[in-house]
Amino acid sequence: MQWFSDLSPDFIKTDHILSRGLHASKQKQDLIMILAQYSKNKFQLILDRMEQTIDMAQARMLRVNLIQGIVRYPTKAGWTQ
Repeated sequence: MQWFSDLSPDFIKTDHILSRGLHASKQKQDLIMILAQYSKNKFQLILDRMEQTIDMAQARMLRVNLIQGIVRYPTKAGWTQ
């Protein structure tokens, strides 16, 4: 981890594998929580490809700084584009 602290990045963007199904995976939640806690005052954590509102809600509970992706909301006419 020495190389990581030497880099001192402004942003860390995760792969979509961590955001898909986040609400149902304790292992993913634990990893994101560790990254979010470590990122405080060091860098902005970005979860990529957030597509489900339930996963977005879970990310907010884990105190993720930024979320990137497309979340679709149901409407009377169907799903938004």
